[in-house]
Amino acid sequence: MVVFGSIKYKFLLTCVVCLMAGLSFAQTDLEKQFDIQLDDSKIGTLEGVELTGARVIQLFSMLSDAEKKNINSREKLSVFVENALLLEYIQNQVDDQKIAAIPAVSRKIDNSRNVILVDAWFDLLSTPPADFPSDEQINAVFEENKEKLVVPGRADLSQIFVSFAKFDGDSVKANELVASIVDRIKAKEASFEELATQYSEHEPSAASGGRLGWAEIKTIRPEFLAAINNLKVGQAGTAVTGQGIHLILVNNLEVARKMTPVEARADLVKLLRDAYRSKSRVELITRLKKKMVVEEFL
Repeated sequence: MVVFGSIKYKFLLTCVVCLMAGLSFAQTDLEKQFDIQLDDSKIGTLEGVELTGARVIQLFSMLSDAEKKNINSREKLSVFVENALLLEYIQNQVDDQKIAAIPAVSRKIDNSRNVILVDAWFDLLSTPPADFPSDEQINAVFEENKEKLVVPGRADLSQIFVSFAKFDGDSVKANELVASIVDRIKAKEASFEELATQYSEHEPSAASGGRLGWAEIKTIRPEFLAAINNLKVGQAGTAVTGQGIHLILVNNLEVARKMTPVEARADLVKLLRDAYRSKSRVELITRLKKKMVVEEFL
Protein backbone atom coordinates (compact mmCIF):
# COMPACT_ATOMS: atom_id res chain seq x y z
CA MET A 1 0.00 0.00 0.00
CA VAL A 2 1.28 3.47 -0.89
CA VAL A 3 1.16 5.92 2.00
CA PHE A 4 0.97 9.63 1.18
CA GLY A 5 3.07 10.66 4.12
CA SER A 6 5.09 13.61 2.91
CA ILE A 7 3.83 17.16 2.56
CA LYS A 8 4.62 16.96 -1.15
CA TYR A 9 2.34 13.98 -1.76
CA LYS A 10 -0.40 15.35 0.49
CA PHE A 11 -0.34 18.60 -1.47
CA LEU A 12 -0.48 16.69 -4.77
CA LEU A 13 -3.40 14.58 -3.59
CA THR A 14 -5.25 17.68 -2.41
CA CYS A 15 -4.78 19.30 -5.84
CA VAL A 16 -6.08 16.21 -7.62
CA VAL A 17 -9.15 16.02 -5.35
CA CYS A 18 -9.85 19.72 -5.87
CA LEU A 19 -9.47 19.36 -9.62
CA MET A 20 -11.88 16.42 -9.69
CA ALA A 21 -14.37 18.34 -7.60
CA GLY A 22 -14.13 21.26 -9.99
CA LEU A 23 -14.77 19.01 -12.97
CA SER A 24 -17.73 17.42 -11.23
CA PHE A 25 -19.51 20.59 -10.20
CA ALA A 26 -18.57 23.10 -12.91
CA GLN A 27 -21.64 23.67 -15.06
CA THR A 28 -21.31 23.33 -18.81
CA ASP A 29 -22.79 25.86 -21.24
CA LEU A 30 -25.65 23.46 -21.93
CA GLU A 31 -26.47 23.14 -18.23
CA LYS A 32 -26.32 26.89 -17.69
CA GLN A 33 -28.51 27.60 -20.72
CA PHE A 34 -31.33 25.38 -19.50
CA ASP A 35 -30.65 25.55 -15.75
CA ILE A 36 -30.23 21.78 -15.44
CA GLN A 37 -27.67 19.42 -13.91
CA LEU A 38 -26.33 16.56 -16.07
CA ASP A 39 -23.98 13.92 -14.69
CA ASP A 40 -23.32 10.18 -14.99
CA SER A 41 -26.89 9.41 -13.98
CA LYS A 42 -29.09 7.61 -16.51
CA ILE A 43 -31.59 9.88 -18.27
CA GLY A 44 -32.89 7.47 -20.91
CA THR A 45 -32.96 3.84 -22.01
CA LEU A 46 -33.83 1.98 -25.21
CA GLU A 47 -33.93 -1.81 -25.09
CA GLY A 48 -31.21 -2.00 -22.46
CA VAL A 49 -29.01 0.73 -23.95
CA GLU A 50 -28.55 3.63 -21.53
CA LEU A 51 -27.91 7.32 -22.12
CA THR A 52 -26.33 9.40 -19.35
CA GLY A 53 -26.34 13.14 -18.82
CA ALA A 54 -22.57 13.17 -19.20
CA ARG A 55 -22.88 11.51 -22.62
CA VAL A 56 -25.43 14.16 -23.68
CA ILE A 57 -22.93 16.88 -22.73
CA GLN A 58 -20.22 15.07 -24.71
CA LEU A 59 -22.41 14.77 -27.83
CA PHE A 60 -23.52 18.40 -27.50
CA SER A 61 -19.89 19.55 -27.36
CA MET A 62 -19.27 17.82 -30.71
CA LEU A 63 -21.86 19.96 -32.50
CA SER A 64 -20.94 22.98 -34.58
CA ASP A 65 -21.65 26.44 -33.16
CA ALA A 66 -24.61 26.80 -35.53
CA GLU A 67 -26.07 23.45 -34.42
CA LYS A 68 -25.66 24.38 -30.74
CA LYS A 69 -27.32 27.74 -31.35
CA ASN A 70 -30.30 25.99 -32.95
CA ILE A 71 -31.00 24.04 -29.73
CA ASN A 72 -32.60 27.09 -28.14
CA SER A 73 -35.62 25.65 -26.33
CA ARG A 74 -36.37 22.79 -23.98
CA GLU A 75 -38.48 21.18 -26.69
CA LYS A 76 -35.51 21.12 -29.08
CA LEU A 77 -33.24 19.86 -26.31
CA SER A 78 -35.71 17.04 -25.71
CA VAL A 79 -35.55 16.11 -29.41
CA PHE A 80 -31.74 16.22 -29.27
CA VAL A 81 -31.72 13.85 -26.28
CA GLU A 82 -34.12 11.45 -28.04
CA ASN A 83 -31.88 11.46 -31.13
CA ALA A 84 -28.81 10.92 -28.94
CA LEU A 85 -30.40 7.88 -27.33
CA LEU A 86 -31.37 6.53 -30.73
CA LEU A 87 -27.78 7.03 -31.92
CA GLU A 88 -26.39 5.20 -28.88
CA TYR A 89 -28.76 2.30 -29.55
CA ILE A 90 -27.83 2.07 -33.25
CA GLN A 91 -24.10 2.26 -32.51
CA ASN A 92 -24.53 -0.52 -29.97
CA GLN A 93 -26.29 -2.64 -32.60
CA VAL A 94 -23.56 -1.85 -35.18
CA ASP A 95 -20.87 -3.06 -32.78
CA ASP A 96 -22.77 -6.18 -31.74
CA GLN A 97 -23.50 -7.21 -35.31
CA LYS A 98 -19.99 -6.29 -36.55
CA ILE A 99 -21.46 -4.20 -39.36
CA ALA A 100 -18.09 -2.57 -40.11
CA ALA A 101 -16.65 -5.96 -41.07
CA ILE A 102 -19.12 -6.48 -43.94
CA PRO A 103 -17.08 -6.05 -47.18
CA ALA A 104 -19.50 -3.60 -48.85
CA VAL A 105 -19.66 -1.50 -45.68
CA SER A 106 -15.89 -1.65 -45.25
CA ARG A 107 -15.41 -0.26 -48.78
CA LYS A 108 -17.78 2.61 -48.05
CA ILE A 109 -15.85 3.39 -44.86
CA ASP A 110 -12.57 3.44 -46.81
CA ASN A 111 -14.09 5.73 -49.46
CA SER A 112 -15.41 8.07 -46.80
CA ARG A 113 -11.99 8.09 -45.12
CA ASN A 114 -10.35 9.08 -48.42
CA VAL A 115 -12.86 11.89 -48.94
CA ILE A 116 -12.21 13.21 -45.44
CA LEU A 117 -8.42 13.10 -45.93
CA VAL A 118 -8.59 14.84 -49.32
CA ASP A 119 -10.85 17.50 -47.83
CA ALA A 120 -8.41 17.97 -44.95
CA TRP A 121 -5.52 18.34 -47.43
CA PHE A 122 -7.42 21.02 -49.34
CA ASP A 123 -8.22 22.82 -46.07
CA LEU A 124 -4.56 22.77 -45.12
CA LEU A 125 -3.54 24.45 -48.38
CA SER A 126 -6.46 26.84 -48.70
CA THR A 127 -6.80 28.21 -45.18
CA PRO A 128 -6.77 32.03 -45.26
CA PRO A 129 -4.24 34.03 -43.23
CA ALA A 130 -5.16 34.68 -39.60
CA ASP A 131 -5.66 38.41 -40.26
CA PHE A 132 -8.05 37.84 -43.17
CA PRO A 133 -10.41 39.54 -43.80
CA SER A 134 -9.46 43.11 -42.98
CA ASP A 135 -11.87 45.60 -41.40
CA GLU A 136 -12.14 47.37 -44.76
CA GLN A 137 -13.19 44.13 -46.49
CA ILE A 138 -15.74 43.36 -43.80
CA ASN A 139 -17.24 46.87 -43.95
CA ALA A 140 -17.44 46.73 -47.74
CA VAL A 141 -19.39 43.47 -47.68
CA PHE A 142 -21.64 44.82 -44.92
CA GLU A 143 -22.54 47.89 -46.97
CA GLU A 144 -23.30 45.71 -50.01
CA ASN A 145 -25.57 43.39 -48.05
CA LYS A 146 -26.93 45.40 -45.11
CA GLU A 147 -30.53 45.25 -46.38
CA LYS A 148 -30.36 41.43 -46.29
CA LEU A 149 -28.62 41.15 -42.92
CA VAL A 150 -31.45 40.71 -40.44
CA VAL A 151 -31.76 39.55 -36.84
CA PRO A 152 -34.73 37.16 -37.01
CA GLY A 153 -37.80 37.75 -34.90
CA ARG A 154 -38.01 35.53 -31.83
CA ALA A 155 -40.61 34.50 -29.29
CA ASP A 156 -40.21 33.17 -25.76
CA LEU A 157 -43.14 30.81 -25.17
CA SER A 158 -44.62 28.51 -22.55
CA GLN A 159 -47.36 25.94 -22.99
CA ILE A 160 -49.90 23.75 -21.25
CA PHE A 161 -50.64 20.71 -23.39
CA VAL A 162 -53.84 18.70 -22.95
CA SER A 163 -54.07 15.64 -25.18
CA PHE A 164 -57.21 14.24 -26.76
CA ALA A 165 -55.97 10.79 -25.70
CA LYS A 166 -56.42 11.83 -22.06
CA PHE A 167 -60.17 11.78 -22.71
CA ASP A 168 -60.22 8.84 -25.14
CA GLY A 169 -60.30 11.18 -28.13
CA ASP A 170 -63.11 13.37 -26.77
CA SER A 171 -62.11 16.87 -27.93
CA VAL A 172 -65.05 18.48 -26.09
CA LYS A 173 -63.78 17.32 -22.70
CA ALA A 174 -60.24 18.42 -23.61
CA ASN A 175 -61.56 21.88 -24.51
CA GLU A 176 -63.49 22.04 -21.24
CA LEU A 177 -60.35 21.32 -19.24
CA VAL A 178 -58.36 24.00 -21.14
CA ALA A 179 -61.21 26.49 -20.62
CA SER A 180 -61.21 25.77 -16.87
CA ILE A 181 -57.44 26.30 -16.76
CA VAL A 182 -57.81 29.66 -18.54
CA ASP A 183 -60.54 30.67 -16.07
CA ARG A 184 -58.30 29.82 -13.11
CA ILE A 185 -55.48 31.91 -14.58
CA LYS A 186 -57.80 34.88 -15.17
CA ALA A 187 -59.19 34.57 -11.64
CA LYS A 188 -55.60 34.47 -10.36
CA GLU A 189 -56.31 31.24 -8.50
CA ALA A 190 -53.01 29.85 -9.77
CA SER A 191 -50.18 30.93 -12.06
CA PHE A 192 -49.61 29.61 -15.56
CA GLU A 193 -46.45 27.89 -14.30
CA GLU A 194 -48.27 26.11 -11.48
CA LEU A 195 -51.04 24.89 -13.77
CA ALA A 196 -48.54 23.77 -16.42
CA THR A 197 -46.77 21.67 -13.82
CA GLN A 198 -50.10 20.22 -12.73
CA TYR A 199 -51.87 19.63 -16.03
CA SER A 200 -49.49 19.77 -19.00
CA GLU A 201 -48.78 16.40 -20.62
CA HIS A 202 -45.65 17.64 -22.40
CA GLU A 203 -43.22 16.41 -19.77
CA PRO A 204 -40.04 18.32 -20.78
CA SER A 205 -41.76 21.72 -20.56
CA ALA A 206 -44.11 20.78 -17.69
CA ALA A 207 -41.05 20.13 -15.54
CA SER A 208 -40.12 23.82 -15.88
CA GLY A 209 -43.55 25.34 -15.49
CA GLY A 210 -44.45 24.93 -19.17
CA ARG A 211 -41.43 26.84 -20.42
CA LEU A 212 -40.50 26.17 -24.06
CA GLY A 213 -37.94 28.96 -24.23
CA TRP A 214 -36.84 31.18 -27.10
CA ALA A 215 -37.32 30.17 -30.73
CA GLU A 216 -37.03 32.04 -34.02
CA ILE A 217 -40.43 32.91 -35.46
CA LYS A 218 -39.69 31.02 -38.68
CA THR A 219 -39.05 27.79 -36.74
CA ILE A 220 -42.25 27.87 -34.66
CA ARG A 221 -45.02 25.46 -35.61
CA PRO A 222 -47.68 27.11 -37.83
CA GLU A 223 -50.43 26.18 -35.35
CA PHE A 224 -48.54 27.94 -32.56
CA LEU A 225 -47.93 31.00 -34.72
CA ALA A 226 -51.63 31.25 -35.52
CA ALA A 227 -52.41 31.01 -31.79
CA ILE A 228 -50.10 33.83 -30.75
CA ASN A 229 -50.76 36.09 -33.75
CA ASN A 230 -51.49 39.64 -32.52
CA LEU A 231 -51.01 38.61 -28.87
CA LYS A 232 -49.07 40.86 -26.53
CA VAL A 233 -46.48 39.77 -23.98
CA GLY A 234 -48.26 38.11 -21.05
CA GLN A 235 -51.25 36.96 -23.13
CA ALA A 236 -52.12 33.39 -24.10
CA GLY A 237 -53.91 31.68 -26.98
CA THR A 238 -54.86 28.12 -27.91
CA ALA A 239 -53.47 25.98 -30.72
CA VAL A 240 -55.09 22.74 -31.83
CA THR A 241 -52.95 19.97 -33.31
CA GLY A 242 -53.64 16.36 -34.14
CA GLN A 243 -52.53 15.39 -30.65
CA GLY A 244 -54.51 17.84 -28.57
CA ILE A 245 -54.83 21.43 -27.38
CA HIS A 246 -51.89 23.68 -26.55
CA LEU A 247 -52.44 26.76 -24.39
CA ILE A 248 -49.56 29.01 -25.51
CA LEU A 249 -48.30 31.87 -23.32
CA VAL A 250 -46.18 34.66 -24.80
CA ASN A 251 -43.44 35.40 -22.25
CA ASN A 252 -41.52 37.80 -24.50
CA LEU A 253 -41.22 38.89 -28.13
CA GLU A 254 -38.42 40.31 -30.25
CA VAL A 255 -39.35 41.67 -33.68
CA ALA A 256 -37.05 41.15 -36.66
CA ARG A 257 -34.62 44.01 -37.27
CA LYS A 258 -31.58 44.89 -39.33
CA MET A 259 -28.21 43.81 -37.99
CA THR A 260 -25.66 46.30 -36.78
CA PRO A 261 -22.09 46.01 -38.14
CA VAL A 262 -20.99 44.50 -34.82
CA GLU A 263 -23.75 41.84 -34.90
CA ALA A 264 -23.00 40.95 -38.52
CA ARG A 265 -19.23 40.81 -38.14
CA ALA A 266 -18.89 37.13 -37.17
CA ASP A 267 -21.14 36.00 -40.04
CA LEU A 268 -19.32 38.20 -42.53
CA VAL A 269 -15.91 36.97 -41.40
CA LYS A 270 -17.06 33.37 -41.90
CA LEU A 271 -18.56 34.24 -45.31
CA LEU A 272 -15.34 35.85 -46.52
CA ARG A 273 -13.07 33.13 -45.15
CA ASP A 274 -15.24 30.43 -46.75
CA ALA A 275 -15.13 32.30 -50.07
CA TYR A 276 -11.32 32.51 -49.76
CA ARG A 277 -11.12 28.73 -49.23
CA SER A 278 -13.38 28.00 -52.21
CA LYS A 279 -11.43 30.30 -54.51
CA SER A 280 -8.11 28.86 -53.31
CA ARG A 281 -9.30 25.31 -54.00
CA VAL A 282 -10.34 26.18 -57.55
CA GLU A 283 -7.00 27.91 -58.18
CA LEU A 284 -5.07 24.97 -56.71
CA ILE A 285 -6.90 22.44 -58.89
CA THR A 286 -6.36 24.64 -61.97
CA ARG A 287 -2.59 24.86 -61.29
CA LEU A 288 -2.29 21.12 -60.79
CA LYS A 289 -4.20 20.34 -63.96
CA LYS A 290 -1.88 22.58 -65.95
CA LYS A 291 1.06 20.52 -64.71
CA MET A 292 -0.54 17.20 -65.60
CA VAL A 293 1.02 14.93 -68.20
CA VAL A 294 -1.38 12.22 -69.28
CA GLU A 295 -0.15 9.68 -71.76
CA GLU A 296 -2.42 8.91 -74.68
CA PHE A 297 -4.12 5.62 -73.89
CA LEU A 298 -7.37 5.64 -75.85
